[in-house]
Amino acid sequence: MPKINTYTHTLFVLSLLFAASVPSRLVQAQTPSLIPQQQTGPLPNTQPQSVFGRRPLGANAAGGGIVAAPADLEKLRIQPGFLLQISVFNEPQLNQDARVSENGEINLSLAGHVHVQGMNEAEAGVAIENAYTKSEMLKNPQITISITQYVSPQAAILGEVQSPGNYELISPTDLLTAITIAGGATANAGNRIILRHGSSHDEEVVKFLHDGDTSNLKKFTVSAGDTVVVNRAGIVYVLGAVNRPGGYVMQPDGSMNVIQAISLALDTNYYAALGKIRIIRKTDDGLISIPIDYKAIVAGKANPKPLEPDDIVYIPNSKTKLTLGTTKQLAFQASNALIYTGVSH
Repeated sequence: MPKINTYTHTLFVLSLLFAASVPSRLVQAQTPSLIPQQQTGPLPNTQPQSVFGRRPLGANAAGGGIVAAPADLEKLRIQPGFLLQISVFNEPQLNQDARVSENGEINLSLAGHVHVQGMNEAEAGVAIENAYTKSEMLKNPQITISITQYVSPQAAILGEVQSPGNYELISPTDLLTAITIAGGATANAGNRIILRHGSSHDEEVVKFLHDGDTSNLKKFTVSAGDTVVVNRAGIVYVLGAVNRPGGYVMQPDGSMNVIQAISLALDTNYYAALGKIRIIRKTDDGLISIPIDYKAIVAGKANPKPLEPDDIVYIPNSKTKLTLGTTKQLAFQASNALIYTGVSH
């Protein structure tokens, strides 16, 4: 058996004893991370919210869709229900949140009631500064206003539009844009638009060329609280022995005669009783029947009878007898008739 060197053995034992005295944990060197740490938890939401459903600014009150918000909040006019954050420079004890009352006022600490309805943030700030100055509570106050909650400002767009209803209108817009927001005019739209202003109760009648130049609509302003009504065009109904029975939109000026109406219905058919043509007209006293001398009109011996909106031109066939019951049936048929805006071949 070989001999072990005493000196070497001693060093080996000492090394084992030293290793046993060191804590049995590893210390790792920390190196900077090149990937930024992700923030946990939701980000704070500083965007103004709607009192109704807390929709983000720009949510359409009619259907919840997103509409274009103004470039800045200065265009948003304060209305009842808005919540305002009021900050007073160097006077933190006067900072407060104030809800706009039904009469358009807020109640300020030490300054009382201030009317702010219809103002933007900057204008409301000036009004509050004046209130504090007038009350002699502050000298040269500097006020900052922020709208933190708002009630969706709406305009009603009704009548002959594709999607009538109430639409959010954060800032004033022109009449053409307002109608476009509601999907545009229908084929049954007439030549007039009624614009009622909610703030002043004034009413404007605007000429509307459905298939023509609509640039004039850009001259009229629609604001929150206004009502837009696109009127229905006059329609006459041609029923009975014609090739295309239905309803026909009158001219933009509201005119149409019996010959024009029958022509739009692609003329009478083989079974038409031309000597029995009638106009069925609705009056305050009920339905009346007006006989038409069609043959005399065609021969140039009589003028075509002018029609009124909702008239029914009825051309019976040779076997039909016109009775009171027939006129009522015609009125029902007219209410369900197809509407045509022009001749199609």
